Amino acid sequence: MRVLLILCVGGFLAFTSPLPSFAEISQADRCMNYLREGDTLQAGKCINKMLGQLNRKKPSVEAAHTYRVAANYYVEKGNFKLAIKYYDSAYLMAGSLDNQKKNELTAQIDFSRSLLFYRYGEYDIAVKLSLGAYQYFRTNEQSAGAAEAANRLGGLYLVLGDSAKSANFCREAYTQSLKSADSRIQQICFIALGNYLSSIGKSDSAILIFNQTIEMAKTGRNLKLISDAYYNLAFNYSLNEKYAQALENIKLAHAWALKSYNAYDICDTRYKTGLILYYLKHYDVAADTLLSALREAKNLQSIVLQRNIYDVLSFLESERGNAVKALEYLNLYIDFNHKVMSASEQQQLNFLNARYDAEKRESDILRQQAQLQRRNFIILLATIILLALLITLVLVVIINRHKRKISRQQLTIHQQKIGELEKEKEIVSMQSLLRGEESERGRIARDLHDGLGGMLSGVKLTLNNMSGKHTLDDEDVNKFEKAINLIDQSVKELRNVAHNMMPEILMQQGVDVALRNFCESLTEPPQVIYQYFGSRFRYDSGFELTVYRIAQELVNNALKHAKAKEVVVELIQQQERLSLNVRDDGQGFDAKTNNFGQGLLNLHARVAGYQGIIDISSMKNKGTEVNVSFEHISHLIKK
Repeated sequence: MRVLLILCVGGFLAFTSPLPSFAEISQADRCMNYLREGDTLQAGKCINKMLGQLNRKKPSVEAAHTYRVAANYYVEKGNFKLAIKYYDSAYLMAGSLDNQKKNELTAQIDFSRSLLFYRYGEYDIAVKLSLGAYQYFRTNEQSAGAAEAANRLGGLYLVLGDSAKSANFCREAYTQSLKSADSRIQQICFIALGNYLSSIGKSDSAILIFNQTIEMAKTGRNLKLISDAYYNLAFNYSLNEKYAQALENIKLAHAWALKSYNAYDICDTRYKTGLILYYLKHYDVAADTLLSALREAKNLQSIVLQRNIYDVLSFLESERGNAVKALEYLNLYIDFNHKVMSASEQQQLNFLNARYDAEKRESDILRQQAQLQRRNFIILLATIILLALLITLVLVVIINRHKRKISRQQLTIHQQKIGELEKEKEIVSMQSLLRGEESERGRIARDLHDGLGGMLSGVKLTLNNMSGKHTLDDEDVNKFEKAINLIDQSVKELRNVAHNMMPEILMQQGVDVALRNFCESLTEPPQVIYQYFGSRFRYDSGFELTVYRIAQELVNNALKHAKAKEVVVELIQQQERLSLNVRDDGQGFDAKTNNFGQGLLNLHARVAGYQGIIDISSMKNKGTEVNVSFEHISHLIKK
């Protein structure tokens, strides 16, 4: 039986790049610093600007370094074709320089490029490139570069199962980092040291190292290093089967990865979240999370991540009793596992197999020839005819099997298309129901505001006009004034009801402003804090209203039931996704035994209407966190 991958070490193989020693490439350094801090959004803007200003015909250190930084950026974005193109350009530009600069740039490019081969699963090439870079940096006493190269080698040898070499390079990375004044490098090597301590069973010491690294990284606001530290802290807990703590820390790693807009880390931490949920036997939530991670891995074209996700899904479906689905995922895992093998290993294996087959066939032919010399012509002819019949029979069987396989695949594809059409039909029906519901809310709000509100205002005006024309005793005057006050309160309450049913600010200024206005209007304890991340743009009005209603429902639930001191609402908008997170520090509840009411069912229906994912995490006396995310929603953005 295969062994499930628990977690892959992230600290050793964190995306890094040695600091260049040339003074004239400071602008490229700024772009690289954005990458080191995990801010891929700003890095992309900076790199595009530099590429636009670059003189591609004139060889220079700045041009070579610019191409290298651009390649690093596209590795992080998962666009390996562009990454390879810019690495080749960097090598070509570096080859046109004098020997000293060419050697240093080549070492830097080799080190950066090693991460690309790691992502493809070609570990031997990654080790070769990292070793070359390490030897250059060590020989030339560049402690920062030597520390990072040794750190990556420690991670690669850990993946390859050579714990002795991994430990040696880990210690070397830590020693070299202390010689460098770069706190970022020290933090990366701290993570590697924590992983080493964890691998030899010193988990308590590893936890202290990771927590210290998190505090250091938060001080420097390095989003990626914070995510990596939480990632490896989760790995440590998972190794010791403390899956609740592992889940808590991998979710934090995922949250920081989202803030850094790092596509690979977002996918990887989502996959690890699904894996830990599987270990906790939360199979339904685990399946949703893993399938979401699988879509991201396909977009990234990462065969390693796809292989790992299929591995977990095959075990998960087996646990749920879905034998057919489990077998399908197992076959996909096997296919992708073959793809992960390095090209050189596969070519060598094919060469050895071909040579063995050729030698075997030659031996069989020689033996048959020796036997045929002792037989007469009739036996030889009969043997040839028999062999021809056997070959024909085998070919017929193979062709028939191939045809049956194709037929089964076509039937499976047809059934999948039918299922997708039915699902799309359900989604369209759900969206139509939600639009009808909100349309009816809007109609009722207008009727209340324009009809009943106008009538109440008219009654008040009439009473005000009568107040000066009749003589009333003191008791009647008091009753008259109370009646007017009651009408004022009714008009105000009516306006509030109409606003809650169809908020005008949402229709005019969008979901960000509407949610901020809603949270700031809640002045009574507990405090409601609103936070926003990402780019501001408008969505389809129906989708914005759905997000607003979901947030409103979650906040109202927290205010009514949580007994919290603080409620935090976070909205993250990106080109392809929107994420809403509502958490409180209240009394929480046991998600296993809690009986959910109609409100949560309505919430699930709204999320499902736009193919979203909802994740509810809660523990007694430790608060509640609800995360709702919608993927692939660029078609909903208003032009």
